Amino acid sequence: MQAERLVQIGFYIVSHGHVTAKELASYFHVSTRTIYRDTGSICKRNRRRDIPDRRIYH
Repeated sequence: MQAERLVQIGFYIVSHGHVTAKELASYFHVSTRTIYRDTGSICKRNRRRDIPDRRIYH
């Protein structure tokens, strides 16, 4: 489930531009902490500190 959610989060961010962690948490029915953990995993896998041109705001 997590791997699928990571892909979906990536697509959501790319298609919507700037989004908040709260918005993502609501959309995916998870906590904001889970979103921070998931986006951290995405960034780590991409070996970048954040998603290019797509920052997650509080």
